[in-house]
Amino acid sequence: MGLRAEELQQLASYLNGLIARERVSKIVQYDDDVFLFSLSRKGRLAIVVNNQDPYVYLTDSGREGNSLSSTFAAQLRKRIGGSEIVSVSPINEDRILDFHLRGLNDVFKEEDLHLIVELIPTKANLILTDASFSILGSLRITYITDPHPVFRGAAYLPPEKAFLFSRSGLELDVPSYMAKCQEKEEELSNRRLRTKFQSVYRLIATKRKSSKRKIATIEADIEKAKKHLQDGDYGSFIYMNMETVDSSSGSMDYYGTPIALDKRKSNAQNAEAFFKSAKKAKTALALGEKNLQNAIEESKSYENLAKTLSICDEAALEKLAEEYGLNPKEKEVNSPLKNANLLPYKTSILGFEVLFGKNSKENDFLSFLYKTDKDAMWFHAKDQKGAHLIATKKDLTPKEKEACCELVLLASNLLEGEVMYTEHKNIRRGSVPGLAIVKTYESALIRRISPEAKKAYEEAEKLRI
Repeated sequence: MGLRAEELQQLASYLNGLIARERVSKIVQYDDDVFLFSLSRKGRLAIVVNNQDPYVYLTDSGREGNSLSSTFAAQLRKRIGGSEIVSVSPINEDRILDFHLRGLNDVFKEEDLHLIVELIPTKANLILTDASFSILGSLRITYITDPHPVFRGAAYLPPEKAFLFSRSGLELDVPSYMAKCQEKEEELSNRRLRTKFQSVYRLIATKRKSSKRKIATIEADIEKAKKHLQDGDYGSFIYMNMETVDSSSGSMDYYGTPIALDKRKSNAQNAEAFFKSAKKAKTALALGEKNLQNAIEESKSYENLAKTLSICDEAALEKLAEEYGLNPKEKEVNSPLKNANLLPYKTSILGFEVLFGKNSKENDFLSFLYKTDKDAMWFHAKDQKGAHLIATKKDLTPKEKEACCELVLLASNLLEGEVMYTEHKNIRRGSVPGLAIVKTYESALIRRISPEAKKAYEEAEKLRI
């Protein structure tokens, strides 16, 4: 699909004659590197800046859909939506097109912009500049150390050419070129689906692998259980041959087959162990076969769903995404700050503020996500499940430490006990929410709760930050 520089000059001339004076009515980022610009009269201008195969063409295809969300796409819609295409021209006799646009800015004054399309394999890019070719934004950013720097505020300079092309008389068959581009629209559509619904594809792929692993695990458990089904016979054999079976030898002869025994146990104890093992094996086998059937059915459902994904159109995938709670349009950022229940309690005692959580999620958020000073003092009831508490004041006096100890006991539903305390920098996150691993600490034994601590705790219950 790649055009030589000479052919691109001809394509630029063709586009200039056809779409100059057209207005850009709608802009859609169809995929990560595919942009569609609806024109007032001539269908749609498609710009594909894929690094392996960049190209530009015109199409009347109805393929569109909702735009992907990106900062650059939003910038294009804001700056060039509704603008007029003044001209299309090549830059530097290279594989670069300059779409000169004219529109209105935020204060309704006319302004000129340039949408520059670099159709250079491995270095394709889409760049928006102002009238003086100062870069306003780009799909891909490079830095000042790059041979071809592209970043906001920099002056646009086309890549240096190793040589100029020689005019060989090569003619571009534009209709044939456009037709070849349009033939790739099905591929673009499939790419868009993989990009837009990658969360759905990833979920189903993960479920398929998980269900297969589950089946393998259950089958292994079933085989293990089958090996112990005969253990009941071994127990009966021991009881029928109490005088000849010697557990201290570590084995017995069961009709020519040696069977291991526990030397530490008596004959009766070994027999009972075999009976328990047989009973456990039968239960495990019955449960395993049931679980295996369920796992096989579950695996089949995910396999069928994967096949369905391969033939779904965008509308069908939207429904599937909604069903699994993964609709890209409605997906929300999973931020701890969004859930007010995670925010810590706040109260004052002896003239300074303290923060505390009362459950594992609140504790985890307070101790490891909430912004607190690393030198702040951290409190927790020793050897108990309970609240985490952080004092906002540094260099606490013994009396202030005691007040914090009383508060953390109250928040842990305790009226007395030992409390550990240390600087916040001495704790680190454990393997489960709310678990804190403490490097070093001191402790205080609290026998009674002061009225001041009770009052401060009651205030915290009424008011949360």
